[in-house]
Amino acid sequence: MKRFFLKLSAFLLALILPCAAYFWYEQQFPAVYNGTFMGTVPVKLKILQETPSPKVVILSGSSGPYAIEAETVERVLGMPCVVDGSIAAIGMEFCLSLAQDEIGAGDIVIVEPEFIMWFGERSNYIDWCCLQNYYELYRYVPLSYWPDMICFYYDYVQRRNAEFDRDSPETDVLEEYFSMGYGPRGDRLDEREQVLANGYFKDDMRAVSADMLDMDCMRVLNRFIRRMEARGATVYIHFAPFARLAVSATPEEVAGFEQKVRDTCRAPVISCLEGSLVDGKYICNTNNHLNSEGAQMFTRMLLQNLANAGVPVDLSAIEK
Repeated sequence: MKRFFLKLSAFLLALILPCAAYFWYEQQFPAVYNGTFMGTVPVKLKILQETPSPKVVILSGSSGPYAIEAETVERVLGMPCVVDGSIAAIGMEFCLSLAQDEIGAGDIVIVEPEFIMWFGERSNYIDWCCLQNYYELYRYVPLSYWPDMICFYYDYVQRRNAEFDRDSPETDVLEEYFSMGYGPRGDRLDEREQVLANGYFKDDMRAVSADMLDMDCMRVLNRFIRRMEARGATVYIHFAPFARLAVSATPEEVAGFEQKVRDTCRAPVISCLEGSLVDGKYICNTNNHLNSEGAQMFTRMLLQNLANAGVPVDLSAIEK
């Protein structure tokens, strides 16, 4: 028996060492995605870590920074606001994991998942692009992600190496973050006046129905809510913006999806899905990114929804 375990150990070691060496070699590659949505992840984590409680935290995909004016929220609610959303393709669980250690007593947490997060969709490639060689991020990756991500690692490096080489300069992640138009609260500060020609992006149409809600994601969300409540934080669910014309569903299907969210979610849902489907004049470059006028409209809607939910909101401060 002892000989068997020795042989097994030697066999496993023979498998692991080449893989570890390959991983170490590829991880010497510079961080080349700093100028993308994925590159905002380490910056936003740092912002969240440095913002004391009580605070307002918006958890979303990339729609959050385009839809929320953090300074307005901060002024109206009288506490710091962090828009902690980078890209929805990291998935619901990873998004929540990145924030949960930084939530404290008195915090107001607004979870604003995009459709792909509700549907349980995510990308191993995007997850690796977020991680790059920022090893401080690795502990936030959910355990359930790792089997698929490990299997996908070779494909990730092949795609990355096809786009960049080892001589590609590693730009400063913070400089790239600000150059993209992000501000110190995590939202977009650049003026966005553009409007999509047809009012929506036709290559990202979304069917919506009750059976498309991923219940594993809902369980992850409810577990997060319980943990945040135990810390003295209050969690609200708010639907993310999306182009109305890009939703290929009947009003009954949209209402059915919203009702299933309300029936299965532990936290109050303070918006209606129909109200988060925005007109084309507010859409700037993708179906869930708003221009500056849209962000102003959506921020006011969020604040009104919070007020309707009983949160003390000084709505007169919006115009200041």
